[in-house]
Amino acid sequence: MILPSWLSTPETLSVKGAQKESFFVEKNVSKIFEFFSHIASFEKFQRLDGFLQKRNPQAKLFAFLLLIVLSTWLKSGPLLTFMILGSFLLSVISKIPISWFLPCVVGLPALFSLGIALPALFSWITPGTPLISIYPPHLVITEEGFLGVFLFVLRVSAALSCSALLTLTTSWRKLLHAFQMLRVPSLFLFIAEMTYRYIFLFIRLLLQINFARKSRMISTVSLKDEQRWTAERIAFLLKKSSELSENIYAAMLARGYEGKIKSLGREPIDRWDWGLVAFSLGYSLLGIYFSIKG
Repeated sequence: MILPSWLSTPETLSVKGAQKESFFVEKNVSKIFEFFSHIASFEKFQRLDGFLQKRNPQAKLFAFLLLIVLSTWLKSGPLLTFMILGSFLLSVISKIPISWFLPCVVGLPALFSLGIALPALFSWITPGTPLISIYPPHLVITEEGFLGVFLFVLRVSAALSCSALLTLTTSWRKLLHAFQMLRVPSLFLFIAEMTYRYIFLFIRLLLQINFARKSRMISTVSLKDEQRWTAERIAFLLKKSSELSENIYAAMLARGYEGKIKSLGREPIDRWDWGLVAFSLGYSLLGIYFSIKG
């Protein structure tokens, strides 16, 4: 039996909602999802069996805070360069890919700091010995300006490398617990930890709401309707947040909460932790010595 031509030809169904248009809500939700994926990648590195992941959080916090403060004060280019190279070595032995760690240090942050300090290259801000004459006498790069900008970029990169290593190898909970060493109030740390969890919870809820709405749409909507729906979802999330906070507080009271925050016991400190602290302390004293001498 031969089928008629109208039955053998596949019919294409045109759905307006399938058009590849950039909706107002979808743009914002996609950016939120990118942020969520970026933060989730931190946890992947924190669970690795690397050198820094095994170190005591309080020892790491003390060592890296000392190096971050030192990087903002150092005036020696070789010492700052050695600090940056040392951070790359630590990233390797901590099993953090260089292809991922490199953009965090010398990528966009370094370019941003260079853009901020770029005017200091020229003689009308930093007078001194002419190095490159672009449009004399108004547009001249001085030697002092070049060295100052180069030193500023090195400082930013060194501080970023230390802070990146600290956050990439230490979970948020352990990092907050380590801040008790600095006598930060326990209530403040508890609020920070709950805020961190709230952010992830409501990002996940927002993604689910947007996916549920998108799966039920068969036509396009105007920008005004998108904005109205967004405003309604913001109000819904605020109400949901209030209800959730009340439920969590009631659950805490039911489990014996009396207004005092109790933390877990401290993790043991081994010889590698003491070695990390001793190295950062010794390097800081060395940097201070050369900065005063030079």
